[in-house]
Amino acid sequence: MKIAVIPSNNGLGHIKRCSIIANELSKKNKVHFYSPQSKTKKFKFDKKIKLINFNTKINFNSKYFKNNKAWINKFLKNNYYDIYFSDNLPELAYLKKNFFLYANFFWHHLFKKKNPNKSKEIDNLIVNKKVTVFSDKLFVSKEILKKFNPVLIDIVGSKLKKKKIKKKGILFSFGTSNYIEKKNILKFLIKERKNLKKNFSKVYVDKMFYDKMKDLSLADYKNNMFHNIDCAIVKPGLGIVTDCIKRNIKIITYVKNQNEEFKNNSLVLNKVFKSHRSKSLAHAIKHAIKNKNTNERNKKIKFNGEKKIAKLILGNYN
Repeated sequence: MKIAVIPSNNGLGHIKRCSIIANELSKKNKVHFYSPQSKTKKFKFDKKIKLINFNTKINFNSKYFKNNKAWINKFLKNNYYDIYFSDNLPELAYLKKNFFLYANFFWHHLFKKKNPNKSKEIDNLIVNKKVTVFSDKLFVSKEILKKFNPVLIDIVGSKLKKKKIKKKGILFSFGTSNYIEKKNILKFLIKERKNLKKNFSKVYVDKMFYDKMKDLSLADYKNNMFHNIDCAIVKPGLGIVTDCIKRNIKIITYVKNQNEEFKNNSLVLNKVFKSHRSKSLAHAIKHAIKNKNTNERNKKIKFNGEKKIAKLILGNYN
């Protein structure tokens, strides 16, 4: 079986999740992974997977609906693959092929007010093509549940053990995509860094902040970084959220000027994991310092959702 895996390249969460799913699919199949090389190099892939440097060049703003078919032409002209799988690129349903989709939110829903006709067109496309949609059973949006009857799965990836360390660090993670609050966050971190360094052994920040504060630690999202932290203040994208859940790292969410996806994730984390929701960074830091070493793991949470995805996809054709 020849399978193309094509994640959205807006941020890293979609790519990381697809890398785990691709590794599972590649055990008995030929898998090609389409994503920018600069991003795929951050993740581990089975040696059998062919990595293809590819960028959809989708700009997730008002221009999103004007050119969203351009990148699909590459696949319309290619009949090589038996199956296509994507994390949050529903436009691949235009292909006359077997297509499976992972999504908890859709971008065209978030931009519905800007172009309601296009949003409706993509919804109808998913329904009419009878696309199988996979969604996380905890974080799926009400709109996807209502419209597409998704297959609900456990968290993608394995539960991980953390090394026990005496000194605890903190992570500030606000994603790789452009964030309207970036300047305000930078000003606040510069102001608070002495206090943070006093209370935490390591203070990890994204590159866009690290370039201005070299005395802090660069967040590289590798295992060693996660071993050195017990708390993360985050914009709750599913990628960083699941990274923390797998390692039982305390999550504090910050969703100022964010869309419905992040607000929904924040509410779920608060309900299921008792994660703290902060309206300001000052409040978030105060809570992090006051409540160190108070992680609470929900023992009912299950992992390895990629196994169910692979089983259901391949079960239709083997």
